Amino acid sequence: MDIYQNHSGSGDNVAGDKVVHERKLFSETQTIRLLPPSLGGNDVLSIDSIATLKTHSHGSATSITLLLDVVPTHLPDNSSDVVKTEGRQEYTHSKEAEYVFDSIKNKRHDIDIAGRVFTVSLLKISVLDVPNVSSAIEYLFGISERDMNSAGGKGGNAIAFGLSSTAIGGRGGGGGAYGKGGDGGNAEAYGDGVFAMGGEGGGAGQKDRGGKGGRGPLHVLMEDYPEKYKEISEAFGITEEEARTIGKGGDGGSAPV
Repeated sequence: MDIYQNHSGSGDNVAGDKVVHERKLFSETQTIRLLPPSLGGNDVLSIDSIATLKTHSHGSATSITLLLDVVPTHLPDNSSDVVKTEGRQEYTHSKEAEYVFDSIKNKRHDIDIAGRVFTVSLLKISVLDVPNVSSAIEYLFGISERDMNSAGGKGGNAIAFGLSSTAIGGRGGGGGAYGKGGDGGNAEAYGDGVFAMGGEGGGAGQKDRGGKGGRGPLHVLMEDYPEKYKEISEAFGITEEEARTIGKGGDGGSAPV
């Protein structure tokens, strides 16, 4: 997926388009079947080949417990004239690795794996009619990777007309898991020796807080273009406190979880 960020204009300060290439997010439906392996049984969900969720004990018609990243030891099949057992396993696990799914309260879990977050959702439970097999149940799951680095905001346009005129478009705000960053402010300068600058866009909301408001144009000027800031602040008597607050974007509200 490509995301375009655009700065355009004419005059002393013109920036070109920027293209950001993003990896396609993982998304699949997978099934756990509580059946013997010879009848198509499967007790593991694979999360993009970097982790697994394995069935713990035996599920029911309303719930199932899965274990993250358990590595089982598979044991030989056992058979006699009376009974045959297959698919035997031994494993150890910690309580923190347990995820209980049920059809009422715990339909989905967000799971953090190697810096990526996956939403695993229980979609359907089906009781199967299989001869000579007790408690044959099928669980359908959806696995979707969360976008933890969504698009940043678009940079502001900068347009300058006139001799020695300068316009600097505001930088777009950074993206995040809970939304797009704010767009940077536009800047237009008309006439000789004119300077204009747009404020930067605010950041995207995070899980535990709203997006941070973008810096105002004077604040950006003070930190990123100190020589130009000194010239303007001395000419107009602007203090550092005023530079940090004039034109600053407000912080966003808390993002919903």
